[in-house]
Amino acid sequence: MGKRAKDVVEEVVEVDPDAAAMAEKRKAKKAKRAEAAAEVATAEQAEADGNAEAAAMAEKKKAKKAKKAEAAVEAATAEEMEVDEDADAKKKAKKAKKNEAAADVAAAEEMEVDEDAEAAALAEKKKAKKAKKAAAAAAAAAEEVDEPGDEEAEATALAEKKKAKKAKKAAAAAAAAEAEGEADEAAAESKKAESEEGKESGKGGHDNENTVFVRGLPFSTTEESL
Repeated sequence: MGKRAKDVVEEVVEVDPDAAAMAEKRKAKKAKRAEAAAEVATAEQAEADGNAEAAAMAEKKKAKKAKKAEAAVEAATAEEMEVDEDADAKKKAKKAKKNEAAADVAAAEEMEVDEDAEAAALAEKKKAKKAKKAAAAAAAAAEEVDEPGDEEAEATALAEKKKAKKAKKAAAAAAAAEAEGEADEAAAESKKAESEEGKESGKGGHDNENTVFVRGLPFSTTEESL
């Protein structure tokens, strides 16, 4: 019995070094697995961190694009407002130019009316002056034949009075005809000017050379030609 126990103890003692080696191998294998698992976890964590960083970068790019788009919209709006302001300024300038042209036309018409009025006043003065001269001549003739004398002298005086009266009427008629002729001539020139302006502006006009006045004479007829 003692001998067998001794043999068993020796076998156990002989087997223990292998068991220890096996345990070491197992321990090393577990450590290696744990290390591999740790490396895998570290890789996964790094990948997760990388994905988070990529997501943050994408968000930054998205925000930057949105900011650029907003800036572009603002720039386009500013350009449209500038274009509208330029259009309004052009319209105002055009309107001011039209008003200025209308004012020039009105001033020119007023000057023309003033010139016509001055011409009419001058014609009236000439007419009054001629009538005054005729009256003075008639009075002088009457004074010359107003002295006492014979019947022949009286007849001569009466004839002179009649002659002076006729001369006075003729002078008045001539003055009236001259004033009317000047007025007609002024009206003819005014109409001719209006006709020329109408032709220049492309709106047509009257042919003064071939248009007959109410008295039967064309507008181009002058006092010298009569």
